[in-house]
Amino acid sequence: MTMNELEAGVHRIMVTVLACTKAHFQDELGIVIASTTTSLSGEINALALRKLTAIVSLGGPVNILAAFSFDQLLADHLMEVETTGLTLTPDERPQFLLDTVAETINVVLGHATTELAEVGNAVVLSAPVVLEDGGKLRRPKGAIFISVSHETAHGVLDVDLIAPRHLFGDNLKLTTS
Repeated sequence: MTMNELEAGVHRIMVTVLACTKAHFQDELGIVIASTTTSLSGEINALALRKLTAIVSLGGPVNILAAFSFDQLLADHLMEVETTGLTLTPDERPQFLLDTVAETINVVLGHATTELAEVGNAVVLSAPVVLEDGGKLRRPKGAIFISVSHETAHGVLDVDLIAPRHLFGDNLKLTTS
């Protein structure tokens, strides 16, 4: 693959993941994304994580890590939406909360891989890893962070993608709609 093809692959993955995130939240969960802020930086060394973060690796022609970082209010609301009709005991709630966060990233990235595969790109996902209680995600050497923060009436979701910096060349731009 040429460098231009790799750059185009990274851009396509980013745009697809962001579109699938918006579609899942608005169409499936009924959560409107009120505003979006995009930040792309190779200069920061760590991303501040929110209360709960699910991380998944996307493997294929281009390898990227995706992290969905939820504030507590949004995670709690998602769990309520996803468990409607279920009676949860207080002991079950913490595990269901973690499972909800993991399942959210699985569904979004599952839809993204379907769209990416339609153009002939085989993309595989790792199982999600869920981190609790915030903290920081350190930037791997030679990588760049792409962060998109989605504000909703129920809280904030940060979608962070970590990709090899060399795939961007001198064009560090991301266009979202």
